[in-house]
Amino acid sequence: MKTLVVGVGGMTNGGKSTLAMSLHQQIPNSCIIAQDSYFKVGCGGVFSVLLDALHMDEMMRDVDSWRRDPESFLRRRGLNPERAAPSGKEVFVLIVEGFLIFNDRYRRLLNVLFDKRYFLEIPYEVCKRRRRCLFFFFFLEITKHYIFKNRLSAH
Repeated sequence: MKTLVVGVGGMTNGGKSTLAMSLHQQIPNSCIIAQDSYFKVGCGGVFSVLLDALHMDEMMRDVDSWRRDPESFLRRRGLNPERAAPSGKEVFVLIVEGFLIFNDRYRRLLNVLFDKRYFLEIPYEVCKRRRRCLFFFFFLEITKHYIFKNRLSAH
């Protein structure tokens, strides 16, 4: 069995998740570990850029778990490994994506694991426009939750 670990980094709202999902859909036996899934509760969610806002220890445990046994890791996540190659010759691909995966603080943890590294850049104006749309959606969801919660507690 061969393994390949791909790192996809870049600015927030820069297309990392879109690229990672596209790769995952096209590559058999692939899996995504997204840094956004490891935010600590109460640290600002996906809008926080604090280095301590992430459960990097959990993320690293998941990466290590995949490295030890990619096939079992896929099954635990509800993905069925494909048998396109003779047994033992399968290729398993882990896509790690996040805005801080190439940061100096995490370089010693993650960067040494990557077989391939991709850093996405988009023009600032495009990024700003994407963030504004995402912020508006986030604001609506929080407002809806707050109003619904207060309506329930008022009764």
